[in-house]
Amino acid sequence: MNATISSPIGSGWHPGASALLLLGAIVIGLSGYWAGIPAGARPLVKLLLPLLWLLLAWLAGLTTRLKPYRSVLLAFFAVSQGIWLAWLVANWPLRLLSLTPDALPGMAVGKLSETLPIVASILLVNRLTGGDLGGLYLRRGRLGLSLALGLAIAALCWLFFLAMGGGQAIAYAGPARLLAALPWLLVFTLANGFMEELWFRGLFLSRFEAVLGTRGALLVTTLAFGTLHLSVSYATGGALVQFAAFTFILGLAWGLAVQHTRTLWGAVLSHAAADVFVMIGFFVNLL
Repeated sequence: MNATISSPIGSGWHPGASALLLLGAIVIGLSGYWAGIPAGARPLVKLLLPLLWLLLAWLAGLTTRLKPYRSVLLAFFAVSQGIWLAWLVANWPLRLLSLTPDALPGMAVGKLSETLPIVASILLVNRLTGGDLGGLYLRRGRLGLSLALGLAIAALCWLFFLAMGGGQAIAYAGPARLLAALPWLLVFTLANGFMEELWFRGLFLSRFEAVLGTRGALLVTTLAFGTLHLSVSYATGGALVQFAAFTFILGLAWGLAVQHTRTLWGAVLSHAAADVFVMIGFFVNLL
């Protein structure tokens, strides 16, 4: 992985490469979160997938024509390895702390036990392959504009939440209970927001830009991000399709913000703010 964000190889549309990279990104997401994978096959899938990406990255490095894709395949390896490590950790922190996954503290700790291995894997692989934090958009960039755009996107999310009955949910929970739950809500949303933005915008977007160009990388990562959210368990049927479409729109907005400001931080904070209203829905259902 390059120490700086690479310039696109040409500016044209690459449909074949785009389709293959989209398929790879979707496979990675499904391997980690799709409940349709048979329970007995999950350990093998999670173990073999990172090995496959590592092998393909090595083979790509042997030929001049495929060498530009090596950094993408290493990005796939980093995330797949992180998902495998998160699966190994599983729920042992919950057992250690005597927490349950159906209560808010357990949700927050469970999210941390998922986030830390994935983030650590991305940062470690990036470092070992010669990258720096700037290459993951973990840089200052146009920080003020990034935060302003993030706040604007978050405000639109909250307006949508209120229009869909969020005000009634907040009133039902009550200010006192929401204030008491706030630390756990912040742990969950900040962890998830940082992990997913580092994954899709920090790693995938920056690596895809080098081979697909700016627009192609934005489209492919946005489609992969939206598809990942089809695997959630808290929505079904038409509600699931609507939720995935909403995440597609958000992913597009966050990707544009990152590309325009060259930094991840506004998208991270905006993503966390958007996740808060989802977690409030969970919290209300727990009461």
